[in-house]
Amino acid sequence: MYGSYSILADGRQQATERKYMLIDEFFEASGKTKNVFELISLFGKSIKPFGYDRFVCFSKTGPTPDVLNTEEIVKYSEQEFFEEYNRLRCVDHDPVFHLMSSSLRPFTWDEVNALPLSTEQKLPMSLRHDFGLVKGFNVPTQLHDKQGVGLTIASTLKDARMDNEALAYLYAMTNQFNICRYDLLYGDLYPLPFYGRNTFNTPHNVI
Repeated sequence: MYGSYSILADGRQQATERKYMLIDEFFEASGKTKNVFELISLFGKSIKPFGYDRFVCFSKTGPTPDVLNTEEIVKYSEQEFFEEYNRLRCVDHDPVFHLMSSSLRPFTWDEVNALPLSTEQKLPMSLRHDFGLVKGFNVPTQLHDKQGVGLTIASTLKDARMDNEALAYLYAMTNQFNICRYDLLYGDLYPLPFYGRNTFNTPHNVI
């Protein structure tokens, strides 16, 4: 689990085995969730071992925090953050939002900050930092979400995992979460032709 890796070979093996178990458990359990309450709680618990405890979905008009957020996840949906984000019209220049709208691959906030951003584009990135959000990972979802463009998971921890292995697993879990969330919210009205909540019953064929 996050923060508990041993320098001993046996310790590393146990941590790796537990990590696989956590992810496999998420894939299996997410396909059985009965409502968005259960799914959000499950997703929040599953990303915590990697050092992340907040997330927000982006619709085609900007960030849309789930009204069904549980107490564990509602931190990133703090009213003050979104009020300031909307007051400053950050969505007009937010590089995270616009990259998710046009990209098919996941990306980190570090990658965004490394770009030659304009003053307007730096504003939403600075706002995130001002609210204590120092690490972020963004996953575009246009391929399997007709209502949204992507999802961001974030952390206030500077040592939240950003290595390739961790990002690969987070990418797989985020895709599964989005598929399940879409299916629970809109599946009856807008069924996905190639996806379903049980399509990815293991993360190993996604990574």
